[in-house]
Amino acid sequence: MKKLNWIIASSFVLSVVTGCNTIPPYKDPIESNASQLTIKNHYYNPLLVVGYGNTQTCQDMVYFNGTPLIEPDLSKTIKIPAHKEFVFFTGAGKVVSVKTQPNLGVVTEVCQTIFSFVPKENSNYIAEINVNHQENKCIYSLKEIKTSGESETPDSLKFIKYQAPFVASSPQCKNPLNKPSQSDS
Repeated sequence: MKKLNWIIASSFVLSVVTGCNTIPPYKDPIESNASQLTIKNHYYNPLLVVGYGNTQTCQDMVYFNGTPLIEPDLSKTIKIPAHKEFVFFTGAGKVVSVKTQPNLGVVTEVCQTIFSFVPKENSNYIAEINVNHQENKCIYSLKEIKTSGESETPDSLKFIKYQAPFVASSPQCKNPLNKPSQSDS
C-alpha cells in the first residue's frame, strides 16, 4: 500500500504541476558569486521541486540535478544566481484513502507552495519542507546560514500560495503571501 501511495501521489503531483509536459534540466549559474540552496525534504513522501526561468509569471519550468523528486529525509543542493529573484515550487502528497463504493475515488493530502527570494552573493540557504501531523499542516521555511552558524530568514522571502490549475499561463508569481514563515492547512 505504501508503494501504491507513493506512485499515485507522485504521479498526481507531477501531472498537476507540469500538465504532462517535459521539464528541461536547470543550468547552474556560471557567475563566481553564485550562492547555494539546499532543499531538505522532511515530508514522508517524495517531494517534487521545480524552478522557473521566468520568475514574474512562473513559466519556463526547470528541474534540479537530474530528477524533480527528492526522497523523504534527503536533500538536494543547487547553485543559484545572486542578486536575482529565484523562484521554485515544492509539492508532495500522499493517498489518504481510496473509495470503491459507490464510485471509485482517491482522497489525497498535498503540501505545496512556491518560494520566492533574492539571494545574496556567496551565501548558503536551506529550504525545509515538513508536516505537522497533529495539526494537519504543511510547514515551509527558508533560512540564510551565516558563517557563524546562525541563521536568519531573508528579508526578500515571499511564499506564494499554490492555486490549481497549475499551468504555464497562471499568474501565480504575482500573488505572494508575504510571510517570513509559512504553514498551510
